[in-house]
Amino acid sequence: MYLNRSPIDLFSTFIQLKENNYGGWTANARLRRSMENCLERVADMPTSDSFWAMYWHQRWLSASEPLAETHLFAYLQEPCYRAAKRMRSRCLNPSYALADYFQIAIAAVPKILKGYNPQRSSSLRDYASVVFRSTLRDALRTSREADICTDWGLLHKLSKKRLEEALHRAGFSPEISARYCLAWMCFKSLYVPTPVTGVRCLREPDSQLWEAIAQSYNRDRLLHLDSPGSPGCPRSLKRWLLHCAKLTRIYLYPPKTSLHETLSSLDKPEFTIELGVDVHSALLERLMDQESDEERQQQRKQLNAFLATAISALQPQSKELIDLYYCSKLTQQQTANQLDMKQSQVSRQLARTRKSLLKALAQWSQKTWNVALTSEQLQQMSALLEEWLSMNNE
Repeated sequence: MYLNRSPIDLFSTFIQLKENNYGGWTANARLRRSMENCLERVADMPTSDSFWAMYWHQRWLSASEPLAETHLFAYLQEPCYRAAKRMRSRCLNPSYALADYFQIAIAAVPKILKGYNPQRSSSLRDYASVVFRSTLRDALRTSREADICTDWGLLHKLSKKRLEEALHRAGFSPEISARYCLAWMCFKSLYVPTPVTGVRCLREPDSQLWEAIAQSYNRDRLLHLDSPGSPGCPRSLKRWLLHCAKLTRIYLYPPKTSLHETLSSLDKPEFTIELGVDVHSALLERLMDQESDEERQQQRKQLNAFLATAISALQPQSKELIDLYYCSKLTQQQTANQLDMKQSQVSRQLARTRKSLLKALAQWSQKTWNVALTSEQLQQMSALLEEWLSMNNE
């Protein structure tokens, strides 16, 4: 599947999946012509995939080539497939097929391209692999939360931002969305769960509570809505909220449309790539600059040494958690079983340990590399740390 693929194939083909089966590769004619034109115009261009990944990433950053992002979508198919296959084998959620895991992960490509910094990370492929895995974990955690909640529990745990996103995704007008959100806010403020029942298994409000919700909505709609509409009765508000719960579940679970449908339009118009000599020369010099390579290698060695020392200084239980989760590749639940802990405890302690390591890494980077501690830099360091933990504990 992965061996002996040329740069043309790597940057112009897309994987075919059907449920849980790998179905080979399909080539996009326009992307293939683009790569062939590149190779024909400059005969001495390197053939390594890392060169072309950097090349198209630079073109994407400068917005100088419309096809740059799609070339990178093709290039990142393999690491995305690996991450999806790995997650599928570790998290046997019957709600997801391999294709679903793949679609969740591949949607993170724009985020990957924006966050990738070759000065602070390794290859684009390695960086993407870490982000793909993180994206899948976050999506599964969110969707599992939706799956185990009742409709009323889900609505109570929901944030306004998430509800607005779900309504927007469903195509609701701003006026209707505002009414639904106001109904949800009245429900959430008046329905206070008791500790006995909790939130996840929350039952439907009784008739008295529905009346109170309707009264609150009818009062507030005149104060807070630009388009108040007609008064709402308990029955209509219940229908609205159930619709909100349904749309939220649809939003939290990934769509099953294929990425290739959005790429089919590339085959229609003819396309001729124009290589900018200045862009090519600058990129080639950057990639082939031996001094820069040596400097990055030295930085990588310094980083490896620092993080190895930082992990060795952790408390014994934290080191054991890192070892089980990253080295032994156990899930959080399997790690909890090993340590006779709850899964939630493992999750919190892993988060605390990563936060501690990230703080130490940020302070060390500021001192050693003179890196400013901006939010963007911290985000890149967080991805770098996760990448290091994953790649150095294989």
